[in-house]
Amino acid sequence: MRKLLSLFLLVSNISFAGQHNAPAGIMGDHTHKKGEFMMMYNAVHSQMKGLYDASVDDVLMEYDRAPQKMPMQMYMLGGMYGITDKFNIMLMGHYMEMDMTMVMGHGSHQHTHEHSSRGIGDTEITAMYQIFKDDTQNAQINIGLVLPTGNINKRYSDHGTNKKADYMMQTGSGSHSLRPQVSWSFFENSYEVGTQAFSLIRLDTNKNGYKFGNTYNATTWVAKILGAGFSSSLRLEYSKTTNIKGVDSELMLISPTANPKLYHRETINTYIGVNYKNNFIPNGKVLLEVGVPAYQKLGNGMLKNKYSVNLGFQHGF
Repeated sequence: MRKLLSLFLLVSNISFAGQHNAPAGIMGDHTHKKGEFMMMYNAVHSQMKGLYDASVDDVLMEYDRAPQKMPMQMYMLGGMYGITDKFNIMLMGHYMEMDMTMVMGHGSHQHTHEHSSRGIGDTEITAMYQIFKDDTQNAQINIGLVLPTGNINKRYSDHGTNKKADYMMQTGSGSHSLRPQVSWSFFENSYEVGTQAFSLIRLDTNKNGYKFGNTYNATTWVAKILGAGFSSSLRLEYSKTTNIKGVDSELMLISPTANPKLYHRETINTYIGVNYKNNFIPNGKVLLEVGVPAYQKLGNGMLKNKYSVNLGFQHGF
């Protein structure tokens, strides 16, 4: 039995040798060799709940309704292909599901209203170039173009009327966006240390007269091989998003979530993750990462981030 266990641990650790152990929330940090293809699938569940620097009663003194909670599911399916050993192309599609609960009325007459939004999100195509790689380090740059394939005209029924859903309930942005990214990672024995930074720059105003704010993100992580096919990771992330520019004239200003001047958001998030890979899953890897905010600052009356869970699967061919 001990010999079998030792063999299993040896095979598992061999399968990790030379492999990237970045957590589930890190994408586009390495390239594949010419002719290789990797499929990626991620299911992300996040929960927004509670108001920032305001109570429900505070919000209802200014607006007709106050957001209470919004769970969101995002499903990402993509693939990477090696044009050369250093130059890869990645294509990533999204499917979004959002459910919003709002509080209406005053005092003892308060009640909730719920509505949902479902549909295809924006699509990203990325060019990836490996700047440097040896036995201990890897560095690369990416340039992504986000195409507005998602919907910006989602509606819902509210007391017999057909209302336009708020900005955060739309499945797309309606704008083309540029996504430059740089990544670096260092490998030593059973450890990996990495850092990554990217920006999401909105290039044009959409057909409804607005564009979402730019996003600036920087993250760093450390991962360690545990044996038996497992590795673990800790990650720290800083993210800043600016306000929406312009306004959708069809949206009624009945909630903070309909106010484009409240969409600025600055957060520091902490994540813990685990990856699983061994020879019993040929060329495949399962990834799980859970994150919670350590700091957040956003528009008054907007929903706070509570947590996120990212479950991923990667398979090479």
